[in-house]
Amino acid sequence: MKTAAEAHTVFAMPVSSRLAVATHILTVMAVKEGVPVGSEDIAKRASTNAAVVRKIISMLGRAGITTSQPGAKGGTCLARSPEQITLLDIYRAVDSQEIFASPNCPPDAACPIGSRIGPVLDVVKARATDAMQAELAAVSIAEIAAKLKPATA
Repeated sequence: MKTAAEAHTVFAMPVSSRLAVATHILTVMAVKEGVPVGSEDIAKRASTNAAVVRKIISMLGRAGITTSQPGAKGGTCLARSPEQITLLDIYRAVDSQEIFASPNCPPDAACPIGSRIGPVLDVVKARATDAMQAELAAVSIAEIAAKLKPATA
C-alpha cells in the first residue's frame, strides 16, 4: 500500500520552473545594468545547469528580450529596458503551459456530467488565464530588480 506522499506523487503534474529561472536571469542582467553576463555565472547564481540557462536565454533572445555578445568579454544583456519587460513577456517567451489541460481521454459521452463538463471548464480556464496574464503584465523586471538590488552585489 502506498503512503499518502507516494499517492500524491501519482497525481502530481509536471510544473515548469522556466518562468522563475528566466526571471532570475533577467533580474541579474537588470542589476548588472548593461554589463554582459555569462551563462556560467548565471547558472551558479540560479543553482542550475549552464545548459539550462543557455536554452532559456535563447528563448528570451528569440522573443527580443535579451541580446548576446560573443567573445571573451561576451555574455548576455537585456535588449530592452527592465521597465519594458514584464513577467507576461517572459512567460510568453519561455512557457506555453496552460493553467490546466483537458484530460488525455475524453469523459464518457453517456455521462450527464462528462458530456457537458468540457465547455464549462473552458470558460473557467479562460477566466483564470486572463487573470494570471493580467497579474504577470503588471510586474516588470525593473520592479523585481528594485526590490532585490540593495541585497545583491
